Order: sequence, then C-alpha cells, then structure tokens
Amino acid sequence: VDGRCSSTYTCDRETGFVCIDRTQNVPKTETHFDTETLEVDDGVWYPEFLDMFTVPVVYRSSMVSTTDWLDLQTSKVMIINIFFSPALKSGTVLKIEFSYLGPGRIVAETQMQSFIQMQSDDRSIWYIINWTVFALAILDIVFVFLGILHQRYKRSKTFKELKKVTEEQAAIIKRHIPVWSLVDVFDICLRSINFLFCVWHNASYPEPSNIVIDDNTVSIDNYESSVKDILDLDWGNADKSTESKVTEFMTKVVTLNDALSAEERHRTFAKLLVLLFFIRIVIYMRVHPKIAVLYATIVEMSMDFVHFCV
Repeated sequence: VDGRCSSTYTCDRETGFVCIDRTQNVPKTETHFDTETLEVDDGVWYPEFLDMFTVPVVYRSSMVSTTDWLDLQTSKVMIINIFFSPALKSGTVLKIEFSYLGPGRIVAETQMQSFIQMQSDDRSIWYIINWTVFALAILDIVFVFLGILHQRYKRSKTFKELKKVTEEQAAIIKRHIPVWSLVDVFDICLRSINFLFCVWHNASYPEPSNIVIDDNTVSIDNYESSVKDILDLDWGNADKSTESKVTEFMTKVVTLNDALSAEERHRTFAKLLVLLFFIRIVIYMRVHPKIAVLYATIVEMSMDFVHFCV
C-alpha cells in the first residue's frame, strides 16, 4: 500500500493524504453505530471509502452482482462513498461518475459534500446567541414603529402650535418632519427577514436525539442520524433482493444529499443577510463626511443596481 501511494503522492499530514493498510491497522474495540473504525492520523475513520477502487463486486443496472467492471454495454460508472469521523463529528458524501462518450472519450465528474456538526459545548452558546439575535430583531422593529409614532406626534404638535398654516408652510413642515422614510422601510424589512432567518436557523439545527445502542443511550445529531440510517442498511439480508437494497441505499443517500443542499442554501442566504447588514452600517455612519460620499453613491446607483440584478 505504501509503495502504491508514494508513487503518486506522499502519505503524511502535510499533503492531506492518508494511506491505510487494513491488514496492519487493527480495528479498535470500540464501535460507532455498531460499525468498527480505524484510528488513523489522530482520528477515527471509516476506511471503506479508501477501498472504492479495490472492491471487485459492483451492481449493474440489471441488479446482478458481477465481477466484471466494464464491458461493451457500459456507458457510465458511478461510485458513491459516505464516510464519517466520530471524533470530529464530520462526514462527507463523495460521488465519482465516469461517462463513456465514444472511442477514446471518457469524462469524469466528481461531487463532494461535507458537513461538520456542533460539539455539545458549543451548542449552548449557539442557542443563546441565536435567540438573543431573535429578541433584538423584534425589539428593533418595535423601536422603528415607536420612532414613526414619535415623528407623527411631533408633526401634529407643530401644526397645533402654529394654528393657521398655509399650504406652502404645511409642505415645508412635512418635508422637514417626515413621519417615515425609506430607511425605516428598509429597517423593518431587514429585521423581519432577520427574525424569520433566526426561526429557520433554529429549525435547521434541532436538538440531538437520544437512541439506545447496546443498552447505552447515545446522543446523535441530525446528520449523524442520516449516516446511521445508511450504515444500518442490512446488505447481508437474504430475504431482500439486491434491487430493493440498492434502491433503499440510494433513497437514503438522496435524503442526505438533499439535507446538505438545504444547508448550503441556508448558508448562502446568511451571507446575503450579512451583506444587507453591511449596507445598513454604511447608512448608520453616513454622518461621517467620507462615508456620506459612499452612502450617496449607494443611493444614486440603487435603482440601476436593482435593474441590473433583475
């Protein structure tokens, strides 16, 4: 194994590659979800994904077990690997797809999605921060509406003090004492979006669930549960057909992939939200002469930017 690895890359921490010889690495006595692991590079890993090109048995479209990888009917070979590190609470779904496009033309595509879950010590801090932001978003919306009511009261008071006001004077008063502004609308929309995002964020990272394994209660997170469902698939069950096993496996893989894709969309939305808050910071600091130039630039180009996005 070492010779085969070193011919293309060096197996050490610096290169990020790890070589495993399963005949020399004895599985630990401990198991994770009843599956034995190997201790490699100060971590515990499922080693099956390292053997993806050495397993001599594959499943063809006819769902028949065979030792022939390729023949003249083969147009595509897809390899799916799922591995998980219990120590890091991190996992990866690796998909490699080889397509035959004609004589001498083979195209390979790879797709890798990874996740890492919060440690138990970090969850309590995350919980406090998330609900603090949630409360502040509501409080800020309340302050914006109070500011609007205050401006309305201030304008009404001005009209009462002047008693007789011409139309020109009324227009001047309304211009200098506006009840609301576009910044107020932006604030309300931004805090409402932030409020909904906190609810979404909390739903995306639910509390760990407790399950019993070998008479021991184990706490597992959302993604760990999905990986466990895949590992629990009984490939050795003779009562199930190969087709049903592969179908069940692919269904669980698709479920895990959908969850990872949903989290990617969640994080993308969070980045957009941070960008909107950055714009709000610029608006807050527009009293500074130099930042006022930047604010005026944003106001001037806002409509053009909206049309550009559309």
